[in-house]
Amino acid sequence: MVLQAVIDDSYTAGDVFVLAGHIADSETWKNFSSEWESLLRRFGTLDRLSGTYHFKMTEMAGKPERLERVPAFYRVIENHVLCSISIAYNQKDLERAKRRIFLPNSEIDWGFLNNSYLFAFRGLMDMFHNKREEIKNFILLEDTVDFIFDKQNNEENQILSMWSEYMSERPGEILKHFGSTPIFMDDKKFLPIQAADLWAWWVRKWTEEGTIEENMDNCDFGTWKADRVEHIKIHITFDEEQILTASKEILVNTLKPGHIIYDLRPSLFFGKM
Repeated sequence: MVLQAVIDDSYTAGDVFVLAGHIADSETWKNFSSEWESLLRRFGTLDRLSGTYHFKMTEMAGKPERLERVPAFYRVIENHVLCSISIAYNQKDLERAKRRIFLPNSEIDWGFLNNSYLFAFRGLMDMFHNKREEIKNFILLEDTVDFIFDKQNNEENQILSMWSEYMSERPGEILKHFGSTPIFMDDKKFLPIQAADLWAWWVRKWTEEGTIEENMDNCDFGTWKADRVEHIKIHITFDEEQILTASKEILVNTLKPGHIIYDLRPSLFFGKM
């Protein structure tokens, strides 16, 4: 079976950055979209430019009367999706980790590590596919998963340009689980992205509050809770040390033998001999 993971981002400038969304098959997403669209006409907000109703969590959270409408949208999500996935990290941790890395007599090409979205994208893809064995009870190993992201012009072009190289570096046993090249769609035309927006916003909020494990496990949204607390969630939060380790492992693959990457805080090094 081919599944579709629909992903959106949520972030606070210079603070927590999240990529998150949900997985279902294409037929389920069609049924989901029909129900979601009917809710938009009653509970969504009007986009004055297009004249259509849509869901945007930042707009719903801005007014108490709108926030009260969110549970109705979440019920549609939990009644349709197979599972939810997310990755979160603090952008300050990424910058601190990069400042700790030192390569003598060389200038470091940070590549995608200079872009918060691309770093989260790489982490999400690695995390999800490396965990496939652990989630085989509800996403079969023979299933492939296509990723669909909210349209982001700059990041879209960079991801597409790096995709072939990224795939060439994947081990064969993991490579077979990857689906097609990621695609990017307008959330007003592909409504499941609006559901990803809802999840990404809450994952960011819980991460900033330090309640991500408790609230995600219990599906606790503050003034209301989800009906399906057993709803499967796959999540990872990167801290500074984990980001440092991941960054060094990525950079070391670009080095020639004999070059060493140093960690400026402890007396450690990481490189090729």
